[in-house]
Amino acid sequence: MERADVLGLLVRLKQAYPQAYAKMTRAEAEELVSLWSDMLGSEDPAEAMDAVNALIAEDAKGFPPKVGQVLAKIRGAVSPRVSVAWMKPYIERIAEQEEFMPSVSRYAREHGLTWEAAAAEMGG
Repeated sequence: MERADVLGLLVRLKQAYPQAYAKMTRAEAEELVSLWSDMLGSEDPAEAMDAVNALIAEDAKGFPPKVGQVLAKIRGAVSPRVSVAWMKPYIERIAEQEEFMPSVSRYAREHGLTWEAAAAEMGG
């Protein structure tokens, strides 16, 4: 996102929430633009504007969204950036173990048995 894109977002917010920005000094406005530019620099401008518009439409409290809310909206709408990659080695290790030694718990669930009955069937 370019500075002009960020200015467009903030103008949109000022239109929707004029009272929130009414007493802002030029220095405060420059700091706000700088912060939003830093935080949204790698985001797509159209997605950011869509996120701002959605947050305005969803607002029930009368306060402008913070930059973090805009980022969360962008990431939630586009693709969750939550990674479960940290679980992959664990899942693969469990799968390898079950090839050689099937889980009593899993066998019991799949066959509707108690653990003891499943263990007896698997052992016998």
